[in-house]
Amino acid sequence: MAQVQRIALEAEVQALAKDLNSGRRRRPAVVVSVPGARPTPWIDADRIAEELGALADVYLLDGLAMSWAFTAAMPDRSNVYGGAGRVYPTDLAWVQDPFRSRLHLAYSQAEADHATTLLIESALDAAAACGLVGQVPSPERSRPVSGVVSGCPTTSQAVVKVSDGWATIRVGTLVSGVDADRLFQPGMPVDGVLDTVDRTLDVRASRPDPRTSVHHLKEGQYTWARVATVSSSQAALCPYPGFLIEVSAYEVIGDADGDLRDLLTEGETVAVRVRRRADEFALELANPDSSARESMTALSFLPGGPPWLLPPNAVPAPAVVEETQDEPAPAPTAPVRRRIPTPADLFRPKTEEPLPAADQLAPQLDAARTSIGQLNGDLNVVTQQLNSAKGQIGALEKDLAAERSLSKSLEKDLSRLRRKLRDAQRSDGFLFVDPAEQFRFGVYTCWVHRIQAAEKAERPLAPYRFGPKFFASLDSLDGISRNKIYEVVVDVLTGVAETMSGRDMHRLRQGTGGDDPIVRRKEDDAVCWRVSLQKNTPSARRLHFWRHAEYIELSRVVLHDDCLP
Repeated sequence: MAQVQRIALEAEVQALAKDLNSGRRRRPAVVVSVPGARPTPWIDADRIAEELGALADVYLLDGLAMSWAFTAAMPDRSNVYGGAGRVYPTDLAWVQDPFRSRLHLAYSQAEADHATTLLIESALDAAAACGLVGQVPSPERSRPVSGVVSGCPTTSQAVVKVSDGWATIRVGTLVSGVDADRLFQPGMPVDGVLDTVDRTLDVRASRPDPRTSVHHLKEGQYTWARVATVSSSQAALCPYPGFLIEVSAYEVIGDADGDLRDLLTEGETVAVRVRRRADEFALELANPDSSARESMTALSFLPGGPPWLLPPNAVPAPAVVEETQDEPAPAPTAPVRRRIPTPADLFRPKTEEPLPAADQLAPQLDAARTSIGQLNGDLNVVTQQLNSAKGQIGALEKDLAAERSLSKSLEKDLSRLRRKLRDAQRSDGFLFVDPAEQFRFGVYTCWVHRIQAAEKAERPLAPYRFGPKFFASLDSLDGISRNKIYEVVVDVLTGVAETMSGRDMHRLRQGTGGDDPIVRRKEDDAVCWRVSLQKNTPSARRLHFWRHAEYIELSRVVLHDDCLP
């Protein structure tokens, strides 16, 4: 079993820093530090060493003084301190770009579990980059096996029962950023190549092609997806690990100028609906009703596995490792610490020499006592300064932990509010059963906010009603928000639309020519008008309405090329 190498002497710190910066390492290194207010790190260095095995070297800076010495010996922004951990790849690109070697912080047990997993995944990525992951063991130490998953003792490991004992799957070699219990579950059969020496099971050959995995999703089907990335104008949604679908602000909220960062948070799980146009596979954000939401599941990463995503706010089942009656599941083994030689060990005389007479040593002894007294005085001063510094560092760490806790709480609140806002915008905040009452409420609310108080008397809402096809056109046409329609209807009913060039309001004609007769309704002589809801976007939407002497009738919301009233 791999061991954590404790760094407790400044000479060892210097040797470690020299090795990390040499460019001659064959394996990545993981360095973990100890917080100033704790004797041990929050990050589980033993678990990192156990799970990585021969793929990386793991070091523990034993104490605050070692962290300071390490900081002094390393390039800027590449040190480890305050209980954090960092992975150092074998190449030296991280010297110029420290973000290639990310610092992972932990100030509580919950944060420590997450940071430990991230360090393991980062180390596996670094091991893959230098060719250690993916190497096929020699035939003498490997063979194909079948087994059954017993459980997931950690977020980065799955334990499998095979014919001759137990094996471990390194989840990070399959996919990054997904916990083990979202890929494997007890009783799940797996096939792979067993390394008979380190007892790791390689199941990468079982990974399906991502496109094949989403191929069976049907038009209109709801599923869960993770927000992989999000910017102001577009986001990448991931319904299956390794398969990304990009959506634009226009596709999400019907406004090309909207900011998706107000609605989506990177890493959150969202409901989506499948859209298929010919051979094109697309997704759109959805807000399914409660019954549909309860039946929704995410795709499974491997056949027989659990859904790879949980719905928002769902609580995962506790990890379970099953045991058989004849053989218990493997338990974590305490690492064997490597003893580092002390100066006394290194310089211990091999032979005994005769000691000089006591009277010959008296002057030297007095001088040594004087030096020791001076050193004790200096040591007392340094100790007081160190204790003061530790106290300040402890107070700062508590303040930082409190700020991080508050920040996480605020991030959760923000994510929850974003979901509510998104759901409200997608569902348009329906407050009435009757769609006509809901629409009139939306128009009136928009008029209240859109028309200034001093102008409300001059620009009241004109009488209006709904045509027989109006609400059907709203339900069948995606790609524009209900709020945008409210705004344009308010502009029409108050007469503002006629003065706005952007609305492009004009009478609908029976043909494309400028001299073609206008569309007029025989029964009441009402004229059909057309006004823009969108401009400079694909299939821009238009609003058709009948203008009568006594009222306005909203006819339909249509695409740009639809010229029927």
